Amino acid sequence: MRFAPIRSFLAVSVFAIPSLAIAGPPKNVIMFVGDGMGHEHIKAAGYYFNGAVGQFSFEQLDHFAWMEHNASNGDVTDSAASGTALATGFKVNNDVVSVALASGPDPRSATPSDGRDLPTILEQFKLSGCSTGVVTNSFVTDATPAAFAAHVPTRGFTNGILSDMLTQVRPNVIFGGRTTGVGTATFSQFGYAVATDRQQMQAFSPASTHAAALFGSGEMAFAYDYSVGSTSYYDTNPFLHEMTDKAIDQLSANPNGFFLMVESDLTDAAGHLPVAGSQKIERSIFEVRELSRAVQRAIDFAATNPDTLIIVTSDHETGGITAGQNNGAGMWPGTQSGDTRHNATWVPTYASGPNAGHFRGLIDNTDVPRLAVTAAIAPSLPITVRSFQQGLNGYAGTTDTQLQAATPDQTFGAAILLNADADEDPDNTFPNAAPVQLAIRFDDLFGAGSIPAEATIVNAKLSFFTGSESSDGTTGRLAIHRLLTDFDDTTTWNTAGNVSGTGFSLNAAGTDADYLAAAEYVFPSPTGNAVADFDVTASIAAWLAAHRDGIDTNFGWVILNNATNGWALNSSEAQQLARPTLEVSYTVPEPSAIASLALLLTAGLRRGR
Repeated sequence: MRFAPIRSFLAVSVFAIPSLAIAGPPKNVIMFVGDGMGHEHIKAAGYYFNGAVGQFSFEQLDHFAWMEHNASNGDVTDSAASGTALATGFKVNNDVVSVALASGPDPRSATPSDGRDLPTILEQFKLSGCSTGVVTNSFVTDATPAAFAAHVPTRGFTNGILSDMLTQVRPNVIFGGRTTGVGTATFSQFGYAVATDRQQMQAFSPASTHAAALFGSGEMAFAYDYSVGSTSYYDTNPFLHEMTDKAIDQLSANPNGFFLMVESDLTDAAGHLPVAGSQKIERSIFEVRELSRAVQRAIDFAATNPDTLIIVTSDHETGGITAGQNNGAGMWPGTQSGDTRHNATWVPTYASGPNAGHFRGLIDNTDVPRLAVTAAIAPSLPITVRSFQQGLNGYAGTTDTQLQAATPDQTFGAAILLNADADEDPDNTFPNAAPVQLAIRFDDLFGAGSIPAEATIVNAKLSFFTGSESSDGTTGRLAIHRLLTDFDDTTTWNTAGNVSGTGFSLNAAGTDADYLAAAEYVFPSPTGNAVADFDVTASIAAWLAAHRDGIDTNFGWVILNNATNGWALNSSEAQQLARPTLEVSYTVPEPSAIASLALLLTAGLRRGR
């Protein structure tokens, strides 16, 4: 037997699940993987197609979580390692496809690292008598579909991937681009009905228990290119949403249920294009819309099959995309790309149906397969997501988002980009000495029109725009520290070593602990001109607790580079693209629960007297 029994799969990783009423697991699971798709891709596409965020089909799903996705051997993952985590619940090294090869210290890594096959969620559904399928607009043996339907030590071992797919795992549906050098006869030889264009795929009968639709040669065409007439690819070949629709039709004929993984690969392909490449942003935007169309097919199916869990996630972000000015529907937003690589920025995850309530707060990619098949939880309180950024959604605190560099002459609200890299400090304040500091503050986070006092914080994320790589090329991790002393727009950085007024400094009299909390979150070495995300849940929860106690002073954060040199951190209140954004997710008790809480608090006060 190539894989372990299903009960061992359910213990893949540790994740706290609320103690709520329990129902059965979903009969059907449809997992969408937007390869390379980050939050900013979605935002930019929303601006262009809808004139606003939140309108795509997957954004309408009931539950939302942020997801981390490091590989076992590095902070930045490739599609093979992240696909393996999504499929098996284990961290492995980059390039590895669903076998136990892991060299990093992450406790979620597959151990022992002995090269054994790791059971995938697709295989577990097959063991339970369900139908299974993989759909992609890349070639069918690419890393993501391979992670669900094959086991090889390196993603480049195409022949091994194909052999596993056709002789061992044998998904009932395999739809996507044809792998270069592999003919349709190979699939026919192993009992698959084969289609090579849209019409032939649509002609598949559910009686075809194994169906392969193989189009073109390699990755499929960009939807944007077809929209402007630069390719005729989709005249005869299906879009991703059409493949999804047909795959669901094929698999749902099984009364036991099914598992389907649908990959939208071309967001990643667009992200890897040169930063100034022609139509890089346009192609990314159109692929997000195409994923939304595919998800809508799943939503339509689930409307009459409520025992279906829909998950929409990503394996990583590609291209350092940042959505800028919203110029309205039909107009290209002021979106930028920072690079051509993957990065460690958290990615969004959406879910609806049985078990969807597990997808909340901050999860890891290894959590996904177990959360999909464990017992469902009863409907819970809805999660509200609020964003705080100067000029965003009407937010305007007393002093708005505040920024300050290490030098006293860089005041809050500076119109220039603030450079926080030691060896490029324009005033030469810290020449190759202490790390340079940069502070961020938000006002009016709590109370009327903001986060209510009775809220429970689910998670909070601070997003910050990184600048260009420093001249010496060195890198260092970025750490965020909560300030333990208040400051306002008259505060300056004290570089002399003593605190003056309400000022603060790492090299001030006393110890660092007198001014800054321990690092709340450490972000891996960032790429230049991209978004760095920091988990600030602990800060927001602490400040909300203080607010309930009648303390309405909002503190701020200091961001430090742990190297003397390294990366520039750019931000400016004068440029919307470069303003930090704080996104907070929280729940609010039902009115009856609020009343009960008030009674408890009142009783407590009386006892105190």
